[in-house]
Parts: sequence; C-alpha cells; structure tokens
Amino acid sequence: MPLNAQELHRKDLQPDPFAQFSEWYRMASETEPEVEAAALATASGRAATVRMVLVRRFDENGFQVFTNYNSRKAEDLDKSGQAELLYYWHSLSRQVRISCQATRLGPAESNDYFGSRPRGSQIG
Repeated sequence: MPLNAQELHRKDLQPDPFAQFSEWYRMASETEPEVEAAALATASGRAATVRMVLVRRFDENGFQVFTNYNSRKAEDLDKSGQAELLYYWHSLSRQVRISCQATRLGPAESNDYFGSRPRGSQIG
C-alpha cells in the first residue's frame, strides 16, 4: 500500500457520492500526474471497448468527456448511451467506478471546449 494511503471505512465516507469523489480528486491531484485520466468503457452491438480518456470537467450533474463525434467511442455512446468510467489513483489506493447514461453536450459547450484547446490538438 502506498505510504500516504489510508484505510477505507464506510463510516468515514461522506453521504454525498459527488462530495466524496471531489475530496478524493482533490487529494489525488496533489500526487497523481494525470488525476483527470480515467478508463472509459463503452459497448454497442459489438464487443465492449475500453480506452483511457481525460475527464476535463465534473460536477453533480455529471462527468464531461470530449471526443471526436466520428470516433468509435462517440458511435458507441450514441447507439447505447451506456458508459462506465474508472478512475484509479495509485497514491491513494483508491479506484472509483462510475456507471452512467451518456448524453451529448450542446453545440455551444463543445465549441467552447474545442476553441480552448491548443491549435495542434484541434488539428489532431
């Protein structure tokens, strides 16, 4: 177990899962090089797939992952709407699994995010 990891006891958890996640995220951001990295699993009529993504924003309304609308993950999410995220923070000995219904953000939010990215990332 990593040196700064704490034992996990149900009595120590916050009743609000988003508040608990936010606390762990804050703690992990102090030690993890890519705190926003998570595994995203999707499935449609084909086999399930999983890949690493960066979750750029989250709040009590959900977790935002940005992707090319023509990518396989976008196609899977459009077809099934089902997704799972898995965060793993080694320094905390914590993993958080999130099962969710995925929906597209509005065009304004997508365009704002795209516009905020470096030119090289936009081209990619």
